[in-house]
Amino acid sequence: MRVFTSALASIIVLTSIASVHAQSVRPTVSQPSASASVPRLIRYSGVFQPADGQPTAPVEVVTVSIYAEQEGGVPLWQEIQTVAVDTGGRFTLLLGASRPDGLPLEVFASGEAAWMSLEFVRPGEVERPRVQMTSAPYALKAQDAETLGGRPASAYLLAPTEGDKAGRRDGSNADTSLVIPPKPPVVEPLVQPGTTNFLAKYVNSADVGNSAVYELGGRVGIGTTTPFDGLHVRFNNTNGGTTGLAVQNTGNTLASFSGMLFYDQFGKLGQFQGFNNITHEYRINNIASNGSINFMLGGTSRLMMDMTNGTTVSGPASVFAGAALTGLFVQNTNPDPFNSAALHGDDSAGFGVFGFTDTGVAIIGAVNDVAAAWAGVFDGDLNVTGTIFKGADAFRIDHPLDPESKYLSHSVVESPDMKNIYDGVAVFDEAGEAIVTLPDWFEALNEDFRYQLTPMGAAFVPYVADEIASNQFKIGGGIAGKKVSWQVTGIRHDAFANANRLQVEELKPVAAMGTYLHPEAFGQPAEKGRSTLGGSKATAKDGGAPASSAARSEKERARLRAISQKPEKQ
Repeated sequence: MRVFTSALASIIVLTSIASVHAQSVRPTVSQPSASASVPRLIRYSGVFQPADGQPTAPVEVVTVSIYAEQEGGVPLWQEIQTVAVDTGGRFTLLLGASRPDGLPLEVFASGEAAWMSLEFVRPGEVERPRVQMTSAPYALKAQDAETLGGRPASAYLLAPTEGDKAGRRDGSNADTSLVIPPKPPVVEPLVQPGTTNFLAKYVNSADVGNSAVYELGGRVGIGTTTPFDGLHVRFNNTNGGTTGLAVQNTGNTLASFSGMLFYDQFGKLGQFQGFNNITHEYRINNIASNGSINFMLGGTSRLMMDMTNGTTVSGPASVFAGAALTGLFVQNTNPDPFNSAALHGDDSAGFGVFGFTDTGVAIIGAVNDVAAAWAGVFDGDLNVTGTIFKGADAFRIDHPLDPESKYLSHSVVESPDMKNIYDGVAVFDEAGEAIVTLPDWFEALNEDFRYQLTPMGAAFVPYVADEIASNQFKIGGGIAGKKVSWQVTGIRHDAFANANRLQVEELKPVAAMGTYLHPEAFGQPAEKGRSTLGGSKATAKDGGAPASSAARSEKERARLRAISQKPEKQ
């Protein structure tokens, strides 16, 4: 077996024609001079695996360098060669072949260690890790040992005597001491030391060389000699074909996962994450006691999940639902009606909840049972810049006579017009007249006035002597010193009112045809209008089983799509 060293991605076999010659058949005195038997060439073989992952070319250009240092420094010698590469990446070159006299002897004259490196001339390639050259190349310097003063050993043989000549002729006194019996050629495997810290591998059926795995101080590098962590994979890929680590489980069951397990310092399993072959679920599961999962950016937590606080999102978050019916569905199963919330919005200065839409409904609140739940509660002032459409209107306050036990509610006055009502009490002067002065904005806001007068303290017939002009009107027909109760109504004609007149009668949208806002008031089933999310009112009150969240949501969406569309203006 031949053992040889290599660069990280190239498998190199390094041997010397000179060393092979020196280890094989020893020359006899009749062989030619040593200088002619030691060519200044070193055979160099290996396997080239391009860093970009692409196939090798039939011919590659490579720079070969010899250094006096393992790292850094300038080359002692360097040449550029064109080498033939087969489909498996195997190549062979001869160091020194680019020069007529081969490698210069002075490269090895010092007798000190030398290192050799390769760098293929193609995008993405860098100089491969240097390989220490073994003693075989230094046989170039040892060629002087085959001569005596530069002369072959045959030059120093004694001239034969006459007796020697006669003995050779008859074979009786032959001096065989000078006859060197031939030796069969011996070809021994070239054994070269490996490179420190590299894991060896078979590069073919006979040769062992360096693999891409490197271990240093307990850290393992693949494709690198400077691993940053326990395992460091280094590669160069620009087309997304490789990612550095692949894990595959060939199992075909619901329990077949490909992933990783994490253990704590005591050897206890703390977390699992992996991909399921059947469901295609990617699971991250922290099973450690009081464990958490924290997604961070720049050292700041952005998404935190733990058993105490649930899921916490820090910083802005966006949900893009695409074509989904619901962008974000939140369900809370806590039965506490006062301390639980499916969605809680809290902002110290801005908007707690912000809804926006182009043609739909920005915010919808719906209830399962109108007798038992509120679609919306606003604890504070409510600011509406548009029009409120409602089934009824009322105020509710603590009862003035029993505020701790009762409420007091009143309905409001409704009108098909945007009507304002003003009233007051006036006192007649000596002429039996009274002038009522109105706010300076009165006529800018109102038009089409109506009057109502009621005498107080005596029977008389008051009347409007002068209608409203310059924000005042006069009442006549009174008795000096007596009072009159007056009421004036006006129709709004400000800019907003003129642009948003209420359409008293209108057709329902096509999607709402056949449905009711309040079907129970017409003796119709709930399905005809206010879809009970969990069934009818009776079912909900009697404790009937509510529909599933998905079914409830879909029913409610269908109903709300129908009733929430704005009718087209006639």
